[in-house]
Amino acid sequence: MKRAAIIYENEFGIAYHLPTPNSSNTAAQLVFRDLGFYLTLDELKNFSCHAANGLEKMKCVDCPHHNNCRSSLLRTPSSKMDMAISHNELLFLRELLDETILRIETKDYLRFAFN
Repeated sequence: MKRAAIIYENEFGIAYHLPTPNSSNTAAQLVFRDLGFYLTLDELKNFSCHAANGLEKMKCVDCPHHNNCRSSLLRTPSSKMDMAISHNELLFLRELLDETILRIETKDYLRFAFN
C-alpha cells in the first residue's frame, strides 16, 4: 500500500495527495483543525481567495483577544458550510492554501515542460 504524498504542511494543517489510481494530480486532501477537504486546484484557489477576503474584513484589531478569538466566519469550498476562525488560524490556513497551490502548479509546470 502506497503512502500519501505530502504536498505541504505547517503547524496548522497538512495537504497531501491520496494514492489512488483514478485521482487527479491536481487535487489534494487538505486537513486542518479537525476538518478535511478533498479539493481540486480551482477549489483551492477559490478557498484561498475567501481566506484573503476574510483577512481584509476582520474588524477586531483593537480587541485584546484579536489573534485567538474565533469571531469571524470564513466561507469554505462547501456551499453549505462556513467556519468560525481566528486571525492566527486564518494566517496559517492562507499559508497552507497558497503553498499547496504553488507546489501543485510548479509540479504540473515541470511535468509539462520536460515532456
